[in-house]
Amino acid sequence: MSATSNYLEGAKVLMVRRNRIRPFPGQPRTFFDQTYLEALAKSIATVGQKVPIIVRRITGDPGHDYELVDGQQRWHACGMIGKDSMIAIVTELDDPEDQFTSSMVANYSRSPHTVMDTAHALKRMLVSGRTEADIAAVLGRSQGWVSKHLCILRLCPEVQQLLDPTRPKDKRLSFTVAYLLSELPPERQVEAARVIESRGMLSHEARTHVRLAAVRLGVQRGRTRTRSDEARKLMEFLQRVERDARIFLAMPRRTVAQLFAHRKPEDAEKIGRAMDEAIARLTELRDVVKRDLPAQRESA
Repeated sequence: MSATSNYLEGAKVLMVRRNRIRPFPGQPRTFFDQTYLEALAKSIATVGQKVPIIVRRITGDPGHDYELVDGQQRWHACGMIGKDSMIAIVTELDDPEDQFTSSMVANYSRSPHTVMDTAHALKRMLVSGRTEADIAAVLGRSQGWVSKHLCILRLCPEVQQLLDPTRPKDKRLSFTVAYLLSELPPERQVEAARVIESRGMLSHEARTHVRLAAVRLGVQRGRTRTRSDEARKLMEFLQRVERDARIFLAMPRRTVAQLFAHRKPEDAEKIGRAMDEAIARLTELRDVVKRDLPAQRESA
């Protein structure tokens, strides 16, 4: 059976004893949020199981007659409230890879996997013979999304742990920062991640830190850019800064003052320091350009 075929064709809806159903050992989801399960259990206890689980019939296991294809969170929730039977759609799905894909697709139509679960699941699909384009089509995602998640597997174990969903949100790496870290050598990944954690960097600060680390190491992201590309990017950046500055300067002074009317005094001080820092960096950049331009003209 192909993953694109209708695996529910000919399926039956039955009331099945929960203890005769076993989880799917290859389930792509390994993390189950306890708070979510408790809320789901409370809902099922109040209004009943409204959404059937999907199972396949199995043989050779005296303790079980069925194996989950979709619905392990509902299966756990029913166990938490002692519910003996569950509404189940019984399919004839028999290919483990199709079962894995069906489970993953079903999960993504509701609460998605963790970053690491997603990365490992995509890797399995890739190893089974699918292309990144195929995987993207099956999951309804872009090929870039698939590629970036696969890059997460390049993170060393110590950095992967920082993506653990049980970590406090302010101590957990965002996906964007993790992806940027994956482009650094392993030893630099750990170094950068420790700096981000020790300084309590916000997401945008962490992204800047990693990008600067990549530049210093000469790590090339995407296609190789020419000097002309870099010059164009610099010009576009300067034009954007100049244009945005004009917009703010064109505002009535009263409007600018209102930007801070309901903010803490330290917010204005923070913006002032950020402006000073930006001016200092732009001044450095101007000096570099002015110093290097004569040398380039002489060599031309």
